[in-house]
Amino acid sequence: MTASGRSVRALGLLALVLTLGGCAGDSPFAALGPRIPDVPKVDAAAYLSVGAPDVKRPPTLNAADQAKLEKDLEALSKDNGKALEAAIEKGT
Repeated sequence: MTASGRSVRALGLLALVLTLGGCAGDSPFAALGPRIPDVPKVDAAAYLSVGAPDVKRPPTLNAADQAKLEKDLEALSKDNGKALEAAIEKGT
């Protein structure tokens, strides 16, 4: 290899290193990229919510209300079971 071939290779390698180095951080080559605008910080509460609206939910059951509801559901289940048995016996 001649001296001019080595110098061409060295210059090519130097250009490659500088180009890749520009991608890595703050350098003269990074200034050629797109400029990131300075966006001021804004409180999230300053904008309306675009997502799902607040859902109105009934309050959770306390122990007494839950026991009453379970008792009512068991009674309803027994009544439905008796009605089904009567319909089967009747043949309808």
